[in-house]
Amino acid sequence: MDLAFGVASEDMDSLTFGAKYLLRGFNSKKEPITQIDLNAMLEGFEMTMDEFIDLCIMCGCDYTHSIGNIGPIKAFKLIKDEKNIEKILEVIKRSNEDPDKKQKFIIPENFLYEESRELFKKPDVIREKEAIEALLKWNKPQEDELKDFLINKKGFAEVKVDSGIKKLLACQGKKNQARLDTFFKSAGT
Repeated sequence: MDLAFGVASEDMDSLTFGAKYLLRGFNSKKEPITQIDLNAMLEGFEMTMDEFIDLCIMCGCDYTHSIGNIGPIKAFKLIKDEKNIEKILEVIKRSNEDPDKKQKFIIPENFLYEESRELFKKPDVIREKEAIEALLKWNKPQEDELKDFLINKKGFAEVKVDSGIKKLLACQGKKNQARLDTFFKSAGT
């Protein structure tokens, strides 16, 4: 259980979408790179994929607010006991109505757990490489529009935006960065 709760929710989302492995720790010089195996984690948690998806929604995801006063340990226990968010909501409502209970759980008014679950199970993605490549056009940046958006609409500092645009322009026509897998060799079995 400790392994997954040390992982930020944005990392967990990739597992929730069904990635077989998650590699963490590329930005740390002190910590080793960690591999999280989805199937091993599900087995260790004694959870189905549906329960894991609900756990990640309960812990917080990009698609909805989380329930106030429920952290990852409490979310894990609730999923283990109740198996899904619908049953958890019933338990929370009963608990919140109990005058003897001090801690109240705050269910967001717009708790989009069903929609979030659906996005994890059936993401709206383009899977054909050719279709993706047709959409990606790496043209020269539209400097004026980019500056207007970042400075006037998003509040970035003009000096930072100018610096970023200079870097973008400097890399135009240069070779793409090497893929991550080219840095590693098979260790064998």
